[in-house]
Parts: sequence; C-alpha cells; structure tokens
Amino acid sequence: ATGVCLGPATPTVTLTINAGETPTFGIFVGSFGVVPFDPANNRIFVRFKDGGGATRGATSVAVRTL
Repeated sequence: ATGVCLGPATPTVTLTINAGETPTFGIFVGSFGVVPFDPANNRIFVRFKDGGGATRGATSVAVRTL
C-alpha cells in the first residue's frame, strides 16, 4: 500500500471488505464558518453498512475550527 488516494472525494463509497482485510479511509472536512467546540453536537460519523443496508460498524469524532 502506498497511501495514495484511489479516487476523488465523494460523500459515499461502496466496496467489498473480505474477511481478514483492514482497509483504511481518510475523511477530509472543510468549513465555511466557525464550528464551535461542542462535541455532543459537532461530530462526523462514518457508518459501515452491508449490502442490505444493515449497519455493521460505526465511529465518530468531534470536530471544531481553530
């Protein structure tokens, strides 16, 4: 693996993750204003769903502007 992006930025990605594989994802965010420190409300969520739409994993991180 080289760490090079395989495609342009998109709001969703569809791929197959086989047993034992550990793919890596990069999330890039831009702001058009001030995002205050409010970790209960200002979060980015990533959800992993199967082909039927069932959530199989998820994570989130708080965000703010500096």
